[in-house]
Amino acid sequence: MPITREEFEREITKEQEKELNKKLAEWAGLPYKPVDFGLPYNEGGYDLPDFTQSLDACFKWLVPKIAREVADIDLSTDREAMYKLFSLWIELFWTLREQPISLALALCLAIEKLVDKAVKDA
Repeated sequence: MPITREEFEREITKEQEKELNKKLAEWAGLPYKPVDFGLPYNEGGYDLPDFTQSLDACFKWLVPKIAREVADIDLSTDREAMYKLFSLWIELFWTLREQPISLALALCLAIEKLVDKAVKDA
């Protein structure tokens, strides 16, 4: 799954980070829906993990699930699946970006790429 420099050099806005958090939360099984006052969880008093800013949240909710899915899709071992995820993460953080981003955001982008690939291949 090659990644182009142009694909990840773009600046990521706060709104795009919010959308990425929402997408990953829904994928992880944490529903992001309006509550009593019609506000999203973060504004309505419910805490949704801030994946793009928290490696703890990523490793608690996202990494185990994506590792299982990657292993299931290409029949690799869990170790091989983790290697694929982490090599993509390192590539996104160190290799392809001139402007540094947070480690958590880079991990979220790597997970998003793998999720999108899994959906496309399904």
